[in-house]
Amino acid sequence: MHDSGGVFAASRRALTAGILLAVTAIACEGMSVSTVLPSVAVGLGGLGDYGWAFSTFMLASLLGAISAGGSADRNNVLSPARLGFACFAAGLIVGGIAPSWPVFLLARAVQGFGAGCLISVAYVAVARGYPERVRPRLMALLSTAWVVPALVGPAIAGQVAEHASWRLVFIGILPPTVVAAWMLLPRLSRLSTPGSTEPSPEADRRLFTAVRLTAGVALALFAVSLNALLPSLLVAAVGFAAALPAFERLLPDGTLQARSGLPAAVCLRGLLAFGFFGAEALIPLGLSTNRDVPPSLVGLALTAGALAWVVGSWGQDRAEAAASGSMTQRAFRAAGGLVFVLCGIGGAAAVIVSPALPIELAVVAWALGGLGMGVAYPAATLTALGTAASGAEGSAAASLQLAETIGTAIGTGAAGALFALSASLGRGTSDGLAWGFLLASVAIIVGMVPALRLAPRFAPLASAREASV
Repeated sequence: MHDSGGVFAASRRALTAGILLAVTAIACEGMSVSTVLPSVAVGLGGLGDYGWAFSTFMLASLLGAISAGGSADRNNVLSPARLGFACFAAGLIVGGIAPSWPVFLLARAVQGFGAGCLISVAYVAVARGYPERVRPRLMALLSTAWVVPALVGPAIAGQVAEHASWRLVFIGILPPTVVAAWMLLPRLSRLSTPGSTEPSPEADRRLFTAVRLTAGVALALFAVSLNALLPSLLVAAVGFAAALPAFERLLPDGTLQARSGLPAAVCLRGLLAFGFFGAEALIPLGLSTNRDVPPSLVGLALTAGALAWVVGSWGQDRAEAAASGSMTQRAFRAAGGLVFVLCGIGGAAAVIVSPALPIELAVVAWALGGLGMGVAYPAATLTALGTAASGAEGSAAASLQLAETIGTAIGTGAAGALFALSASLGRGTSDGLAWGFLLASVAIIVGMVPALRLAPRFAPLASAREASV
């Protein structure tokens, strides 16, 4: 870290601090809002549409990521960064003063769009502002930037909401956002590309496709909330018919086939999100309902997973340095990380469905899962950024976010659906939880294919066609 050419070198110090502060602000928002959202829903009368507070943020972040990625590839990352900071801050302000639930949902959409822009901008800045040898260190720092919000954010937000007002939680995230913008924006103007600044027909098509994807996913989510079976199936069918072709069109060519290089990295990112976050959504539910664990102890497993993720990221950084960025060795490390994630999912599932096993093993198991994510997750990101064609880093970053967001949404949604299906069939909670964990495990096993294909077979860089999404 004290290397003159490292992430905190004089020429990069402000850029690094700005990126880390921006990610920390987004992490604080996510952790804090999740804590106070029940209070918000009660206060604004939104309990009936509680899930949309998350869905609107997720869908808007998809749109923001793809919009920012295309804009960054056309000129530089400054314009989407300005828009991202402005939307994120505006969403915080409107959310903090929202007089009603519909206004609050609008604020969540604006926040989500801004967050999507900023995450894409952060990845583009990593690709253009740092040599490949120091990117693993920055990825480890980015993982660390989520730890403090994960550890203290929920506790502080809960205290503020209980003793003052939940509205102050949103306003309190503004200062780090403003400081991040102040540090980051002046440095981004240097990360320009040789591309044209004019909107292109391809960029317009991608944005339209992103809107189509967002609308399709929104319809599919709305279908789940309908009580009547036939209308629900019809709406879901329309949603999937709109979303699936758009989803495939927005990904790099060969992603669904896990073609070597960038497509394999994007595919791996989606499967990791599906398996890990799908299983993580079941852990609090399973420990609470199946093992009668109080909420104060349920969080220990999730905290252990988050901390172990950071440890794995720093281990990946050391391994990258020792192997001089060998993509073949990175692929094998990613596969090893998947083995740890699989062990974590299996161990957590065993503890939850088997009363004979001690609860403490769930903490150990999910720490293993987090450790595996700390190795496999940055491996996919580094490969995607390293194999993207020059000037196409924004599209690569947007593809990573797209795969992760859709993977998380489908993984968590499928886990919840299997749990509900088990209850409707009278099979009990244990069966539903076991089905959900099994599905998550299958996703991780399938992820072995793209993990081993992170190293391109015939060339050190993906072709421009593979990198252009």
